[in-house]
Amino acid sequence: MGNKKRRLQAFLREHPTCCYCGGMQPATTEDHWPPRSVFDERKWPAGYVFPACQRCQQATPDDEALFALLCRITAPGDQPIAYEATYRLMMAMKEKEPEIYRSFLPSANEKRRWFRDHGASLPPGVATTEIPILSLKHPEVKAKLRRCAAKLFLSLHYHHTKKILPAAGGMVLAGFSNAVSIEEAGLELLANMTTKVPHLRWQQVDVTAQFNYRYNADTEDGSVSVFMAQFNNGIGFGAICVCDLSRIPDIANETFIRPFGVL
Repeated sequence: MGNKKRRLQAFLREHPTCCYCGGMQPATTEDHWPPRSVFDERKWPAGYVFPACQRCQQATPDDEALFALLCRITAPGDQPIAYEATYRLMMAMKEKEPEIYRSFLPSANEKRRWFRDHGASLPPGVATTEIPILSLKHPEVKAKLRRCAAKLFLSLHYHHTKKILPAAGGMVLAGFSNAVSIEEAGLELLANMTTKVPHLRWQQVDVTAQFNYRYNADTEDGSVSVFMAQFNNGIGFGAICVCDLSRIPDIANETFIRPFGVL
């Protein structure tokens, strides 16, 4: 038996249940979240490996390419490795999902409207076509991001509470970016609730420039956790994870994202 198989077996003995589908299935493999494709030079934060059943592990690979692209798209342009990885992901998206690729590119009028709505103006001497604004309005883009964000926060809830978000639970998600502020996204309260900051390192390398988050969690019974996560100072997500939706009946059930496989 190889070292990789022995390591996996030891991991599954310690984490025997899938953390993505409400604790309903035994774990048979592991999943890295955030995906390794988000990080440069295979340097991702240590310890962010999670137990998954085969179905949940295979639920998002097609979504993760888009997720990695959008997480990387605002990486600093003076880093050749980051640029090359982003370019490869973009060209793969253009080939495999051309409709989504075309939807990224807003028209000149849409860019002007964005500047007008945000009280901004074009820099002197810069044409509208030169402004690097992406549109994420395509419904499939939103659906893919929603699934990946859900998997991220199911992972982080398990990581910090040591409990699986159960089938009776769910989460509320919201997004923000360097174009839509936390205030505009209505996330000030969540930002104030997330007071803890983890150390994210690969060996001696700090990876918080690529991925960082703040959180708070009930470590007694794992009943609630809150998170604010951001990638490359660009796209980000906030979430409140609750283990029993019946405790907050005033919020419509359809507002929540349930664990994978839970209807």
